[in-house]
Amino acid sequence: STAALTGAIPNGFEDRAVIPESSGLLTIPTDIAFTPSGDMLVVNKGGSLVVFQDPNKDDSYPIHTEALNLAPFLCANGDRGVLAVAVHPEFEQNRYIFISYTFNKRGNCNEDIENGPVNRLSRFVLPESNKV
Repeated sequence: STAALTGAIPNGFEDRAVIPESSGLLTIPTDIAFTPSGDMLVVNKGGSLVVFQDPNKDDSYPIHTEALNLAPFLCANGDRGVLAVAVHPEFEQNRYIFISYTFNKRGNCNEDIENGPVNRLSRFVLPESNKV
C-alpha cells in the first residue's frame, strides 16, 4: 500500500503516544499484552514487567506499577533479555502470565552454549495488587 511505503498513517488509525517516554518506565520495551480487563502489560529487555491500568477506559493509562523485575536473574546482552509476555486465556480465573527471558543459569552471560545462559519460559501469578 502507499501508506506503508510513505510511512503515512492509514485512514481510520491515529499515531499518538499512550505512555510518554518521559515516564521512564519504558527503557527498551520488547513486548506488550493486554488482560481481559484492559490492563496493558509491557516487558522491557532489561528485566521489568510494568502494568499500566486504564480505569477510565480512555486509553490514558494513568496508573502504572512495576510488577516484577527479573534483572538479577537475567542476561540482557545482545539479543537476550526479557523477550515476550503473554496472558493465559483463563486469566480472570487463574491470573497466570507467561514471560520468556534469557536466564543467567550458570553465572555468566557469555556465548558458550554449554556453560552460558539459557532461554526460559516461566509462569507467574499476577495478583490484583499487580506486584509479583
